[in-house]
Amino acid sequence: MGIPDHAPAAEIRAAYIRLARTLHPDHHAESPPAERRIAERRMREVNAAWAVLGNEESRRAYDIRLESARRYQTSL
Repeated sequence: MGIPDHAPAAEIRAAYIRLARTLHPDHHAESPPAERRIAERRMREVNAAWAVLGNEESRRAYDIRLESARRYQTSL
């Protein structure tokens, strides 16, 4: 969503709202089909990110997995 890893909840919500307004299918009703498909795919991705990052418990689990992956990468 274009935010830092440890962004506060308010920043995550603001980024989600900004992207949703830009990518929402209603906003692209008059766009060419290819552009609509890209916006729809991106909107699904943003919704999936919001489903994790917008929930405190799931975000905590995500942050733990992300940190573990980083530690693993640096140990290689």
